[in-house]
Amino acid sequence: MGREIRRVPSSWKHPTNELGHYKPLLDQTHAEALAEWEEDRLEFEQDPEPGYTFVEWNGEAPDTEYHRPEWEGDPTHYQIYENVSEGTPTSPVFVSLAEMEAWLLQEGFSSKAAAKFIEGGWAPSFMIVDGKMSGLGIHSLDY
Repeated sequence: MGREIRRVPSSWKHPTNELGHYKPLLDQTHAEALAEWEEDRLEFEQDPEPGYTFVEWNGEAPDTEYHRPEWEGDPTHYQIYENVSEGTPTSPVFVSLAEMEAWLLQEGFSSKAAAKFIEGGWAPSFMIVDGKMSGLGIHSLDY
C-alpha cells in the first residue's frame, strides 16, 4: 500500500470506530475540502461539461466524516499513513523526521528506502522495475 508522511499535533490520537479500528481520514479539514469543491463548482458553471450536472461530473460535496478535524496551532509532529483509503496511521507519532527514520530502520526497512521516504514524503503502493514488482510501500523505494 502507498504511504505518506503527515504533519500532526503532538497529542494526536487518530479517531477509531466502535470496533476500535482507525477511521479513514483525508489529510484535509472538511472546510478546506468544501472550499475546493465549491471552487470546482464555480469553474464548472463557467465551462460546463455537456450532458452532465456538476455532481455527476465531480461527485457529491465532501463528507465531514472523512476529513480530519481542525487543529489549534500548527501540527509539529510526524506520522506515517497508508493512503490507499482516505488514510489511517501505520506508525506512532514522531517528534522529528530523524526519529521517524530511526524507527523505520528498526522496523526492517533499508537505510536507502527509509532515506528516500523521508526525503520525498511518500512511497507508492508498489513499483515495477524491469517487469518485476520491486516491493510494496516503503520497501518499493529500495531500488
